[in-house]
Amino acid sequence: MTPTTLDRGLALTVALRLDRSHEQCAAWIESADRVCGRDALRPWLCKRHETVAKRRLEKEVAQEKAQAEQARQRAEEQRPAREARLAQINARLDQIDPFRADGNADTAAMCAPLSQRLPSDTRIAELARLYRERDALMRTLRTH
Repeated sequence: MTPTTLDRGLALTVALRLDRSHEQCAAWIESADRVCGRDALRPWLCKRHETVAKRRLEKEVAQEKAQAEQARQRAEEQRPAREARLAQINARLDQIDPFRADGNADTAAMCAPLSQRLPSDTRIAELARLYRERDALMRTLRTH
């Protein structure tokens, strides 16, 4: 029997290391403070420890599914607040960015002298922060 990646992953749920022969069980027995060492029916696992490994793996998969479902529910609960924040950001960008690329540009600002059109460093920093936050919110809303 040749060990596969699946065998290796299953064995690592009960074994500390897989540096011994795959024909012997490598599961760590905590109560005895030793390695099992029985003949393996599956690479690195005897029948008993194969069952234990499968149970642990099933339990872990169930926990991951539950966590994913909780994350999805939290995202759905937060969606209205995120959409409201996105609307606030867009409104503020409409106010302070005279050169919006989405058609809301203030054409009168383009006719002003260059010295009056250039925003201050504070305004530039605020614009950068708002655009970053807007982009992050849009990515989050698209994925959920």
